[in-house]
Amino acid sequence: MNNFNDKNIKPKFDRLLLRLTQIDNKTLSLWNVTDLISDFGEYYYKIDLIHSVVNALNSGINPKNIIIFDRSINFKYNSYVLTKLSLEFDLIDIYKLGSPVSLFPNKMINDFRIFFNLFGKVTKLLHDIQNHTILKTYDNPITLKYLQNVYKVYKSDEIYNLINEFVIASKSQVPENAEYAYELIINLEKEAIRQINRFSEKQSEIKRRANEIVQNKTLIPISEDEYFYHFFQTLDKIPRPIVGIYNNESEKINLLCSYHFDESEDNSFLLILDKITHKSPYLIDISAVGWIIAPIFSFWIGRLMNRKKDNMDKDLRCIELNYLKEEQIRKIYLLVQDLFNENLGKDLLFLETKYFQQNFNKSLSLIVSRFVESLKTYAFEIIDIEEKSFSNNI
Repeated sequence: MNNFNDKNIKPKFDRLLLRLTQIDNKTLSLWNVTDLISDFGEYYYKIDLIHSVVNALNSGINPKNIIIFDRSINFKYNSYVLTKLSLEFDLIDIYKLGSPVSLFPNKMINDFRIFFNLFGKVTKLLHDIQNHTILKTYDNPITLKYLQNVYKVYKSDEIYNLINEFVIASKSQVPENAEYAYELIINLEKEAIRQINRFSEKQSEIKRRANEIVQNKTLIPISEDEYFYHFFQTLDKIPRPIVGIYNNESEKINLLCSYHFDESEDNSFLLILDKITHKSPYLIDISAVGWIIAPIFSFWIGRLMNRKKDNMDKDLRCIELNYLKEEQIRKIYLLVQDLFNENLGKDLLFLETKYFQQNFNKSLSLIVSRFVESLKTYAFEIIDIEEKSFSNNI
């Protein structure tokens, strides 16, 4: 199966309004508040991203064709780029997203990851010693030749020849007074070739491990496997990674959750800052899709009940909630939790491969705990939730 569009499988619901307030007198700068909101955005985006990847797997997408890039996307990135990217025509834009890593090892993706890394290191070296602008402007002939046209060359030739041609062209750019760069470039070339050879040598082991994972014969600890942990490592490490699905027939990469960055898209899933006021304490109103923030609700309700039990409200200077308010929040929580269970929760359970189920759940827990730590760092608490009339699926 090649065709998958996550926009078609996402249920649309009306939103919840969350109110956050600062619960002590800690002085915050504008950057602190911005960081907190950014952390919430990272949490929100990643939860939705995991949902899309899990749906893709449940829809029969080959794990070898699910790709994550190792640079955090800039929210100001041109939205027209964030749809479908052609390997033949859009390789420069693909390079800007970072080095690709596939969920299951994929020779072509591995080749491009190695080539992108080589390209980045060599052009940075040339930039440093020549003070030219290859890396910054992407309009130097070398860049156009070896990025814009590299896929055509890759399809018609071996990766070794592609690397060799690039290295020869790069060495021709080295000034006469910087001959030391020759050796550096040659060493980078050797390392790239070593990585390619090692991947080829490991093919039998990679196939065996992939079969064991699919057949649930092993869960393979992420940190102990050379070729199967990179995807989850990147997902956990990069704040706003881009994930896409490669279509073998069209030779294009369909980027998931692009509606988070494209203002022309339906914005019913976006995290929206409704209001922020600073009247001692700070108050921040954020509207969001309910099921995406359900894990945070779970944490918050737990703290609320513990605080009630331990009579800590006065110490934490948190707003006291009367019985009816508490019951109202419980009602909303149960509704939101049901929505979560009917979406990402259900889809995680439907994953036939326990390895994916285990590791996506780990990533989910890590994402939640990081945002919780962010709330603690800046001494913020969720103090109110307003239900905004949930609708049926559209």
